[in-house]
Amino acid sequence: MKTFQQFQESIEQRRQQLAQRQNDAADSFKSRAKQYTANLQAKRDAEEDRKRMKDEIKQELANEAYDAEVMSRSQIKKTGEGGRIGAERKKTEPEKRRMRAAGGGKMEPAKTYKSRKDIGQQRQASTRVQQPEQERGSARERQLAAAKAERRKAAQARAAAKKGGATASTASKPTAKQAEKTASQLLAKKKKATVSPDYKPQKASGLTRKERNALTRKGERALRDLVLQSTGKKSEKELKHKFTSG
Repeated sequence: MKTFQQFQESIEQRRQQLAQRQNDAADSFKSRAKQYTANLQAKRDAEEDRKRMKDEIKQELANEAYDAEVMSRSQIKKTGEGGRIGAERKKTEPEKRRMRAAGGGKMEPAKTYKSRKDIGQQRQASTRVQQPEQERGSARERQLAAAKAERRKAAQARAAAKKGGATASTASKPTAKQAEKTASQLLAKKKKATVSPDYKPQKASGLTRKERNALTRKGERALRDLVLQSTGKKSEKELKHKFTSG
């Protein structure tokens, strides 16, 4: 049987073992916490490096695609093929809508596009925009200037009346109903082009020119044979002689 002294020594030894275990557990927790913090920081650094590398690649691509002198102004446009001023806008195969006869009653997209004759030439505005037909200061110019001045005076009068609290006179300005009636009268004088309700657009046959000509000749031969059979003549020459001599 243990004495009191031995019992106290045993308890003290167990306390020391428990304290050692607690210290070991605390050290292990601290080491794991440090490892987790280090891993988290490494992950953040790797993410920042990846983002920085992506930005550098984008910057390099932008520097290759843009000139340094005009990077902040405009994008470089390469001239098109064949001396074109701008880029070639030729449609791809899925974008083509123009069809051609492929033969045998079938249609297919047109494969070739004719190039314009004015490739490489800058069109002047005078060829695209209506230019004045009379000299500056002509009678027509004076009439337009007078009408503009009259409209300006009427607008100023309406603004002054509105500012003073009074209702502006609308005698010179027609109402919407009057304007619609006048427009209807003006349009009634013009002859409107009408389309017959029986009109039906002709559908594409899908036959080539050679096939259409062959079909036409076949019909002409059939018609000639019917005429010869009905008149009792043996050849077209006899039929012509009958109509010319008779």
